[in-house]
Parts: sequence; structure tokens; C-alpha cells
Amino acid sequence: SQGAGQRTYGHAGYASGNVTEEYMKRASGPAHHTKFSSRISPFLQRQVSRNSGLGRIVGGIVSLVCAGFAFIDTVMTGLLGAFFESGFFSASSLFLLIVRGALAILGGILIKTGQERKKLVREYYEYGRVAGTAEYLEISKLARAMGESRETVLNNLEKMMSEELLPAAWFDRQKTTLMLTERMYNEYLQLERERQEQEAAASLDQMKKDS
Repeated sequence: SQGAGQRTYGHAGYASGNVTEEYMKRASGPAHHTKFSSRISPFLQRQVSRNSGLGRIVGGIVSLVCAGFAFIDTVMTGLLGAFFESGFFSASSLFLLIVRGALAILGGILIKTGQERKKLVREYYEYGRVAGTAEYLEISKLARAMGESRETVLNNLEKMMSEELLPAAWFDRQKTTLMLTERMYNEYLQLERERQEQEAAASLDQMKKDS
């Protein structure tokens, strides 16, 4: 079944590790080497600009610059007020200072999220290059190919799924494999149904023997 916000395979009662192992054997057979155009990768499901996130970075920089100039202006106004003994900051000046501080924080957030998005898109295309025309990926093998830890790769893939870079991708129950086509997804579920039926039949036979 599919959990909210987390696309995974699996039904309770299955030895999911065995299901994945059996699936990998079947998926590596000759019948599953689908011919894709060399220009199409099942992994690259969205054509995303490699500059995605740049707009946030630019917007963040502009916000920081504006906040910086505004802050200097507020401080100078306060200093002049103190010099002429009219008070260092009026209530309105303090309010503007808070607003400008919030603008600076917003700018920092935009820069951070923009950098994260840009890095994620870069990883997306790198993973797609490694994946080629494969319809499924073993997370551990992808991690070795990228020179990253399994946890880092898994976290990146989950982010890609949440940001709709991979709208048609699913993990197996143990998150060892990522399926990249609906055909593979349906075949995996069919294999699990077969396994469930076999286990139910075996359980029934055992109950008859015990009785």
C-alpha cells in the first residue's frame, strides 16, 4: 500500500526482502530489457531547468541588500535624532527596524532554499545520467556510483519525489530499490500478491495437517 507522502511498495505479512530479491531476478531477465530511446531516461521524468532555484537566490540577495540599506538608514536616522536630543529611536523607527530585520531573514531563507533547490536539480541530472534507461535502481549501487552514502542518496530521492521531480517513482517496502515505471510498479505488486496467496495456502495446509 502507499503511505501518505511516501510512495512505497509492500503488504503486511510479506517477507519483503525476499519479494525484492525475487523481483530483481525477474526484472533482470531478457523480457524486461525494454528498448528506450537513447534520449529518454525513465528517471528523468521532468525537464527541469538546471538554473532552477537561481531566482530564489537572486531574490534573497536583493532582499538582503535592501534590508541592509534600510537598516543603515534607520540607524543613521536614530543617531541624528539622538544628536538633536529628540530620542535615539521613535516607535515608528523601531517598527521599521523590525520589519527590515524580517526582510533580512526572508532574504537568508530564500538564498538557502534556492541553493538547496539548485543542488537537488544538479543531483537529479547526475542520478539520471547514472540511471540511463534502467527502469529500476538499487539505492546502494546508485550510492556507490555517486560516491555518496546510502542515506544521502535516499534522502535526495525522497526530496525529488516530494518536489515532484519523480512523480512516477516508488520505493519497495525496505527502500532498497526505486521503481521508475508504472509497469514495474504493477509487476512488483503482482509478485507480492502471488507471494501472499502462496503464504496463505501454505498456512492453510499447515492448519489441516495440525488438525
